[in-house]
Amino acid sequence: MRKALTSLVLAGLFVTVLAAPQPAAAQGDIEWVETAAIPDSANTVWRQALAAAINPDDYVCEPGLIDQWIGELLSATDFATLDTLFMFGSPDWPIVYKLFFDNDDTDEFIGVDGRYTREHAQRERDLINFWDVPLDGVDLYGMHGAVIADDAKMVPVVQFLFGVSATEAQGIVDLVQATIVSDPTIGYDWPLFSFNAVAFGPDPLKIVMGDGLIAFFEDTRLANNGVDVIYAHEMAHHIQGVLDVFAEEPSPEATRRTELMADAFSVYFLVHARGAAFNKHRALDTFEVSFISGDCAFDSPGHHGTPNQRRLAAEWGADVARDRPQGQIKSAASMVALFDAELPTIVAPDAP
Repeated sequence: MRKALTSLVLAGLFVTVLAAPQPAAAQGDIEWVETAAIPDSANTVWRQALAAAINPDDYVCEPGLIDQWIGELLSATDFATLDTLFMFGSPDWPIVYKLFFDNDDTDEFIGVDGRYTREHAQRERDLINFWDVPLDGVDLYGMHGAVIADDAKMVPVVQFLFGVSATEAQGIVDLVQATIVSDPTIGYDWPLFSFNAVAFGPDPLKIVMGDGLIAFFEDTRLANNGVDVIYAHEMAHHIQGVLDVFAEEPSPEATRRTELMADAFSVYFLVHARGAAFNKHRALDTFEVSFISGDCAFDSPGHHGTPNQRRLAAEWGADVARDRPQGQIKSAASMVALFDAELPTIVAPDAP
């Protein structure tokens, strides 16, 4: 199960963790966070799309900007360093700590230097007021690679991941720390130590925003829009949790549906006149953010949709936000129904 957790976290950007093992130190007697079943009355349109097998040859999908950016990070680092870091799964340590061990959000900050904290606090208030489902119980956490330097926090994480003693865990932590310090191309702020954003729930409800993901958007000059899109996307997953949208068992089709829906919901909020009210230029940037975050992992349970599909979902959300009367906010439940009706068009084969 520990290996399954690690694979889940590494599966792709903007992961939704709604069923995962809990370390005793983090959650007392709680061992599992259960997902709710899709109600029988759910719209059947998406079920038909879900039943159709995905043929990768039917879709336009190639490695994108994110793949290139990560490849450049990896190619700049010595192979022996990477071998040690990935042997012990150290890029997962910060997210495991944030999800399962850190339940105090009073000292949280977003971004390496905290520059996005105030913006996220405002977006949180805006999203709570915008949607007609309860979201005020969702806590925001920042994920930072610097936590790997903290023995007191990392030793329990390593024990949880590998089932070793505190002494053995300390040895692993010491080795990883020494490897990071000895390689000038890494450092604790290396983006791949915090390259993710996660919605977690239902007990406790969290959104975790990683420094590494923010660094990517800063390097691609999409930082302000990118972090807004991702935060609104993760909040959309909590809306889905309230409405019991998630499937009982993960599958490529089911995950693609909820991820594309979250894209649509996030852009609906960002473009809506009573939401973030993005202008045309910023709206176009949100489409670009959605596009570059697509993936080609058609047979992975963590498949989020191709770049083209994610852009289409975002554009659909923007179009609905511009529907007249523009001052009216659709209910979250009605948005789910509208999206499910549009889903077959969004995921239709697009290969020439």
